[in-house]
Amino acid sequence: MERTVDMSAPTRFRLVPDPASLMVAGLGSEAKGVTVGTGPAEELELTVSAGVSLLSARPGALPVLEPVDHLPTESRGYVVEPVAGALPARMLFLTAGGARRPRVNGHPAPELTLLAPGDEVQLEHGVVLHVTLYHENPVGPVESDRLGQECPLCRVAFEDGDLAYVCPTCGTAVHFLSRPEGDEEPLECVRLLSACPVCEGGVVLEAGYSHQKWS
Repeated sequence: MERTVDMSAPTRFRLVPDPASLMVAGLGSEAKGVTVGTGPAEELELTVSAGVSLLSARPGALPVLEPVDHLPTESRGYVVEPVAGALPARMLFLTAGGARRPRVNGHPAPELTLLAPGDEVQLEHGVVLHVTLYHENPVGPVESDRLGQECPLCRVAFEDGDLAYVCPTCGTAVHFLSRPEGDEEPLECVRLLSACPVCEGGVVLEAGYSHQKWS
């Protein structure tokens, strides 16, 4: 089943500062209470809007992310833009204005690169940002067009009344909880997984922002 993504949602991606890197950069007071992928210090998380934004990183200051209509020629920083409709979800990251090229997952990145959920981006001056992605609740009643299709794990067809986990990356459905017949045990195939059996994207069972690495 083909799955579409509404990349116009303004809070789909967030960039979360790594607390250890803030300490190294001399921003220790700002690092207090930061937890990757959650919101105890939401004022430090950078929400990526639809369209183009400019990420600025200056010595002794937290990174700033601002939407822009156009880039002034003197802009120094990183241009950030979600890729509309991309599956898996991706975000463009362009070095601009003579800024030092970032390191992505510990490796030097080209001038233009694609970021994915779970990536770690080290900016100039040492601050590291974790790429997180919002996903809707992936568990719910089996959709009508999936009825009769086989679960890729147990090879048992989905029936009306079953609950399915739908991978937010590729749209593959597996049993979350089947409706048992007679003395049969319900099927809970997703409990056996840490990753999608098709795309190997991380299994996340609740709505919210996740920093799991997705393929």
